[in-house]
Amino acid sequence: MVTAGSSRESWHGTGHGYSYHGCRCQPCTDAHRRRCNDWMNRVALKVPEADLTHGVRSTYNNYGCRCEDCRRAQSDHNRQWRERRKAAGGAS
Repeated sequence: MVTAGSSRESWHGTGHGYSYHGCRCQPCTDAHRRRCNDWMNRVALKVPEADLTHGVRSTYNNYGCRCEDCRRAQSDHNRQWRERRKAAGGAS
């Protein structure tokens, strides 16, 4: 936990605190969510739907497409990732 006067206090409550420092307190989580939403809004407005390649994870992750093909690509990736972790003895 960050205390008053700590040198790390400057990042607390920022998206950087969430992403880089791994802080999951509510202010850092909210800042991260705002940063991601802002980024998605900027990206989504720049790319016409016709220019997107559907059925790939990058379109799901980078452009926020939630069509059936893109959702399936992300779901397949998540399933494979969980299987690899389980096979390696990691948490599922």
